[in-house]
Amino acid sequence: MLPYRVLTYLVTLPIFLVSLTIHEYAHAWVAYRFGDDTARRMGRLTLNPLAHISLFGTIILPLLAHFGWAKPIPVDFSILTKRQIFKVAAAGPAANMLLAVILTIAFHLFRLPPEGLGNFVLLAILFNIILAVFNLIPIPPLDGSKMVYARLKSPEAISTYNKFARFGMLVLIGFLLFGGFQIIVLPVAALFYTLLGLPLPSLTIKDQKADNKLVSAACLGGAPRRVEKAETSWCRNPHGGTIVNIVTALIVLGLVGLGIWWVIKSLGQAGQQYSEALVDAKYSAITIKCQTNLRVIWQNLQMYATSNEGFPPSLDALEEWSGSSQLFQCPAPDGQKYVFIPGQSPDMSPENILVFEPKPAHNGKCSVLRLGGQIELLTPEELKKSVDVTVAKLRQAFGGNR
Repeated sequence: MLPYRVLTYLVTLPIFLVSLTIHEYAHAWVAYRFGDDTARRMGRLTLNPLAHISLFGTIILPLLAHFGWAKPIPVDFSILTKRQIFKVAAAGPAANMLLAVILTIAFHLFRLPPEGLGNFVLLAILFNIILAVFNLIPIPPLDGSKMVYARLKSPEAISTYNKFARFGMLVLIGFLLFGGFQIIVLPVAALFYTLLGLPLPSLTIKDQKADNKLVSAACLGGAPRRVEKAETSWCRNPHGGTIVNIVTALIVLGLVGLGIWWVIKSLGQAGQQYSEALVDAKYSAITIKCQTNLRVIWQNLQMYATSNEGFPPSLDALEEWSGSSQLFQCPAPDGQKYVFIPGQSPDMSPENILVFEPKPAHNGKCSVLRLGGQIELLTPEELKKSVDVTVAKLRQAFGGNR
């Protein structure tokens, strides 16, 4: 007699292959509808399971761990909009849930017994629900993470997601090792399955009419075990309340779908806000560093003026005198060297612009140092106006010769 694990594997493998094939085909079909023919050119826009099989993830791993995956569908995100990316990612779980609902209607409509073909249909329904729920988890590379990615807008938020995605597989493994599948996925899947008004399937081909059965962990939340007659008595009338159960399940499914959409939207907004906060903190640190540079420059200018009876003719002269080169350039990634307006003396108007940065590297503003020692942030328009006033005062002071 074959071991229980091998017997379970043989029963569930066809269902596993069909469910994964429909999941991946849905991704490929929606992407193709949006103009991405990558999957079609690679032979993946097909319902042939052989095109989607991963030798290790689809054949070997399920035998060892009751877990697996298919080859991911290649999608060119660069030619898709964010809304299209969201729909491509959601297509897989949606296809599995749709298949589960169709099989449920067929099970009730044809009044299939919970043995033989009926049991096979029940397993297919259960597998598709689990597959859909699991793929909605927002951990890369699962579909839920791509749905969150599609909600991100700023380049900084996308960059943060890409950094997290590098470790997504490790996070996913940790999620599974620490019981995330049993704690989150199985209870949610069991809720959907129960609302459909279906009897529990059996993973074996034993006498399914016996009072004691081996039932799926997905419904009872644990390893496959024997359950007593009292626990399965509700299965005696598997088609009771068919229409009510299906309608109720569809309503709850719609409400849960809205809830998942809200969660994904909230996660996207939270990621966006977090990334923007990081960017703001980064720019704040750069601004502080830039203004610190200008304060040191002001101190050096005062010391230079005391030693040489006036300001230097240029920042290059002050740089040579101070022996520092990094001090005279904004530390922002795209920062440029500061500009010095020569020809001024300490007794001129303290409102004159003495040193400024030519490029707005601080959230659209430029750091400036006034002759009186004040350091400010000005927009390019405000800076131009202040520089023009300073130059006009210098020309007036030197009789229009400057």
